[in-house]
Amino acid sequence: VNDSDFCCSSAHVHPHVVLGYDTRASSPSLAEEVLVGIEAVHGLCIRLGLISTPQLHFAVKHLNDSSCVGSLGDTPEPNLDQIYIHRFASRFANGLRSLISKKGEQAGCDLINLNVDCAHGVGSLALAKLSDHLASSACPLHLHLFNTDVDKRELLNKDCGADFVKLFSKAPKIHDALSAIPCSPNDRWATVDGDADRLLYFHHTPASSGIDGDVPTDAAAAGDSSRIILLDGDRIACLFASFLTSILRTSDGGHSLTVGVIQTAYANAGSTKYLRDHLHVTVSFVPTGVKHLHHAAQAFDFGIYFEVGCA
Repeated sequence: VNDSDFCCSSAHVHPHVVLGYDTRASSPSLAEEVLVGIEAVHGLCIRLGLISTPQLHFAVKHLNDSSCVGSLGDTPEPNLDQIYIHRFASRFANGLRSLISKKGEQAGCDLINLNVDCAHGVGSLALAKLSDHLASSACPLHLHLFNTDVDKRELLNKDCGADFVKLFSKAPKIHDALSAIPCSPNDRWATVDGDADRLLYFHHTPASSGIDGDVPTDAAAAGDSSRIILLDGDRIACLFASFLTSILRTSDGGHSLTVGVIQTAYANAGSTKYLRDHLHVTVSFVPTGVKHLHHAAQAFDFGIYFEVGCA
């Protein structure tokens, strides 16, 4: 095999590679090695630096869908980070305001607080920008970010993050808090993993907040002894299905629309029973992998799927 087999000999052909990385210690050196490879085949590298996995996937799709890819060598690169944050934050804020208006509530509705464990990963950078954008849009959702020290790489995923929460079914340890940690059962919590492609929701049980004395209040505040109720993919799928079926039952023509939940062999059997016996929703099983889940979901008017370990 000759080196020329991997090179673009035509001056008019310039392969584009979007390069981004997370906060793991090995990431910068690996990125440099990738850059050397891109240059070896005369490719053009779009360097995004520290960026979450979902942002990287979005950047690749955005560039392929737009008309700017072929001319990137002659024009400034688009600010893909800004485009990502603006697109999703704007749509979320508009959707939430629309939902509030349909409920007949005024703009001054109660503020929704969401605490987020960022696992000291790259997701904290994107979430900080998202939080700022939501605030500037007068969105009633306020994000409180914890575990955001991306410079201390030894803290990455250490007793925190979505993988830890899912594996141990306990609240993440909060390393960088300057004040008391909210541990009330009424507090909303979310957690992401180190590269922010896994998202889980949870809330504390009454015991973990120190209310019944089973767990000391100071231990609960530390986060490392808190018991939680985890809202994983199966639970969220059930919530989605319950909401949709209740709406369709009261809507004109809603009976003609189909709702289906797609699961894999890793799904909780209790969730399957609830969907079939209580909600009377069609449940389809497919092999693992988003491509299988997504394909099966397209057979329904409302196809619902979540990976078990994330949302």
